[in-house]
Amino acid sequence: MIVATKRNTALPDAESAYKGHREAVHRSTVMAFRKMDASRFAPLTITSITEHALSSFRSQWNHGVRFVDWAWEDELLTWRKKRPSYWDMAIWHKQTLCGLALGGPSRRRSRLYIEGIEANPENNPFKSLIIPIALMASERYAETIKSKEVWLVEPTGALVDIYIQAGYTVRPPNKFLAKILRAKTFATKVVGASV
Repeated sequence: MIVATKRNTALPDAESAYKGHREAVHRSTVMAFRKMDASRFAPLTITSITEHALSSFRSQWNHGVRFVDWAWEDELLTWRKKRPSYWDMAIWHKQTLCGLALGGPSRRRSRLYIEGIEANPENNPFKSLIIPIALMASERYAETIKSKEVWLVEPTGALVDIYIQAGYTVRPPNKFLAKILRAKTFATKVVGASV
């Protein structure tokens, strides 16, 4: 007896849709910065964190003192396995990898959690701009997937003032989030049309 099975095509469709959302946000963020200063941001590109980006991370960031010691490859693999709606970005100045950001939405997509933002510690033409670029793009992605808030997970203490200036509020998690995420603090911001 032959039994016909129906192939579940929803996951590949979701992966493709979210990939399209990420790419559109990457492009729109580049255009927004070029609109602010065309000559300064002409060499800016934003991509997903690809194998090329990880290779550049290993070769270009291995000499400087890193502010955080994040295992980007492991974290990227974890987020990609969790759900197709993960958020990632690699920020480039020509061939120099200047910054990385990674996270993903809550189960119901009400929040976009940003687990990490990091700048290349050396030879970085956009060093002071990694956080503004990453925040703008992350907020745009949150709006695209209909998240109401962006949550920066355990923001580095030395950068909290920068996040506050960008409109974020620092707060402790509720008991549920403290248990699930094991995080001590968040910096949060409401995004979207309700702002």
